[in-house]
Amino acid sequence: MANINGHIHGLCHRLLKYPRLWYHKHKSRRLVNQDFSLFCNNCTGGVILHDLSQRFNSPTINLNIQPKEFINFVNNLKDYMRCELEEIHDASVDFPVGRLSLPNGGDVCIKFVHYSSFKCAKEKWEERKNRIDWNNVFVLLEGPSFSSELLDMCAEVEYPLSVMGPENPEIEATYSFYHGFKWYSNWRSGKSLDYKHIFSLKRYLDDFDYIRFLNGNKS
Repeated sequence: MANINGHIHGLCHRLLKYPRLWYHKHKSRRLVNQDFSLFCNNCTGGVILHDLSQRFNSPTINLNIQPKEFINFVNNLKDYMRCELEEIHDASVDFPVGRLSLPNGGDVCIKFVHYSSFKCAKEKWEERKNRIDWNNVFVLLEGPSFSSELLDMCAEVEYPLSVMGPENPEIEATYSFYHGFKWYSNWRSGKSLDYKHIFSLKRYLDDFDYIRFLNGNKS
């Protein structure tokens, strides 16, 4: 049964490849702002950029940073961008891990989950870091739960910020940057990137109007 389901999903993926490309291309016509730098704590940012056919103008692509460290990172972004990316040897994982350290700002651990080596990860980090447009920076935080302490830290971010998380009217009323969605109730890692069902043109993350967010004052 598992093999049959796998074959069905594979077939649907192939059949829907071009309709999905058309959907995202059509959707991207709303994008007015170009060449922005999107910083995200996980792969959601990279998928958004891919779906919008935008270049990767920030180094946070195909990686994972814990939410609290990520917000500390973006709250001291220029300082961390001046830091040397160091390798951490972690035998418990099968992907490279890096670290940025500030003397008084704490460490940021970066899990390069889609890279084959630290050398490759660092090369891409430096390449994309050099593309940052400091006048066109956006920050996206995505995950299944956030403490009030972390959301208060988010409120201090100087760049346009959006947070995607579970539906919570109280939090949404308190923090204008927070966007809650019902599908986080049965969240799993990477769910925001999945298509809603095997015949869907839309990912779960398409419930968030990220084009409006990224257009900023240019919409």
